[in-house]
Amino acid sequence: MLSYLDFKKKFNIQLKKYIDSELLLIEKSIKDPFVQKDVLSYAKKFSRGGKRLRPYVTYLAFHMCKGKSIAGVFDVCVSLELLHMSCLIHDDIMDNAKTRHNMLTAYFYVKNNIIKRKDSVGDIEHTALSQSILLGDLFYAFSLKKLLHVRKISQRKTDRIGDVYANMVAQTIAGQMMDINHTSRKRVKDELITIKNILKTANYSFSKPILIGGILAGKKKQIAPFAHAFGRHVGLAFQAQDDLLDISDSSKIAGKDTLKDVAQGEHTIFTQYIFKNGTTTQKKKLASLMGSGHVSLRNKKELKNIYQESGAFEFGKSYISTSIKRARILLNTLPRKTFSIEVMEPLLEELEKRI
Repeated sequence: MLSYLDFKKKFNIQLKKYIDSELLLIEKSIKDPFVQKDVLSYAKKFSRGGKRLRPYVTYLAFHMCKGKSIAGVFDVCVSLELLHMSCLIHDDIMDNAKTRHNMLTAYFYVKNNIIKRKDSVGDIEHTALSQSILLGDLFYAFSLKKLLHVRKISQRKTDRIGDVYANMVAQTIAGQMMDINHTSRKRVKDELITIKNILKTANYSFSKPILIGGILAGKKKQIAPFAHAFGRHVGLAFQAQDDLLDISDSSKIAGKDTLKDVAQGEHTIFTQYIFKNGTTTQKKKLASLMGSGHVSLRNKKELKNIYQESGAFEFGKSYISTSIKRARILLNTLPRKTFSIEVMEPLLEELEKRI
């Protein structure tokens, strides 16, 4: 079994090869140098970044379930990563984010390219928005095509993976709908935030990829309950870590805009904590910035102090640590005759490093 770094190296080669071949087909069919330069060039640059988390989780689950034939596993992993790229591009549009992977997001990349052209006319912003939506759709099409042509696995496994894939997409969209809806509300119940995080993070990044890895290994029934419960705990920890990075790191370290959650009015376990446990002054300040669209450097500094002084940081770290501990307990309950549980331990160790 490959280490994370070795997996990533091998995976990136296959991902690049597939994206390049699909883009070449598109470029030959459109024969439009402006679309190639202004829009499609982003696909190649954007695909170079990323943690490759979901493919790696699938790969780990396959080996944890003692899968015998690796054939087809990397094809499925490529499909999952292409789906993730599609989701990220669309997510950046909805968040009006400017950077991702330390580069411009699709909308701003395309917009800048169009502006540079001397012959550009019409509504440039609308054109850039439309093109970036289509870029996300294109990655989704690539993902589906790859999934439909997985090599050397049975039709039964392909059908089962397809069902999980479709449910995962639908649940992720539902979670995103909740997320967007929450930005228009002053307060949201804790339960709804948890449900949202399960749908758009836990299921999408962990539960479903683990289940797919189990299907590839021929152990769907045996792995399904574990995938659901383990993925929930790990996913909630991972989302809390992302929320923590948004309020504690610089944009350069995070690789994307920071404190955008507050600017967009997104409710997290951290904002919930402050609204429940912060001082009156802290609550008023946070409320005044929620959904403001922009947080100045001065307010960013003040917000970070609020998160620190209110105890929200420590609460979040404890929440993350507890979730990972619960995941580890579940992992150790699996029968060792059926599962190689040590295979999944590095994933928990990597998550612990992010705290």
